[in-house]
Amino acid sequence: MSDAVDGSVPAEAGIGSSAATGIDNSAQAPGNDAVAGLPLTYDELLAERDKWQREAEQFQTAAETSAEEARQAGRQAALSELMPMLVGGELRIQAQAENIEIPDLEYLNLASFMGEDGKPDTEVIKKFVATCPKKRSHFPQIGGAQINLNHSSGPFNPPVSLDARTRKR
Repeated sequence: MSDAVDGSVPAEAGIGSSAATGIDNSAQAPGNDAVAGLPLTYDELLAERDKWQREAEQFQTAAETSAEEARQAGRQAALSELMPMLVGGELRIQAQAENIEIPDLEYLNLASFMGEDGKPDTEVIKKFVATCPKKRSHFPQIGGAQINLNHSSGPFNPPVSLDARTRKR
């Protein structure tokens, strides 16, 4: 290498090199030959086009893959937040259908009622609901002997008429 004190370009750098022009020529534009500065031939242009198309397809595939991964991550996040409500709803539906009284849901481990796919497992829920006690009726069960429909006999006194004409004095 020569020592150029006056600021001139050394002869080894050559015309068109990065040392002479300050421009990096490693990234050539399509259609220019990196070696001689000559235009590319038709076959070389087709090869360049095919290379850029492959890179574009790889980029598109990578973008679609990352979008699908983001979609799946969002779905999992939403399901993890909503799953306790879905499991609780499924428990209430099964209990209502079987007339079963289930305990308060805040004391249950709702994750144990989820399947491997992250959705409520109806078989596990049905087994749990079958072990719970039946609901008590809100009204007492009155035996038939206590009902007096004709009011003429039985343990009850007949009602007093409010009509003054039929009252006994």
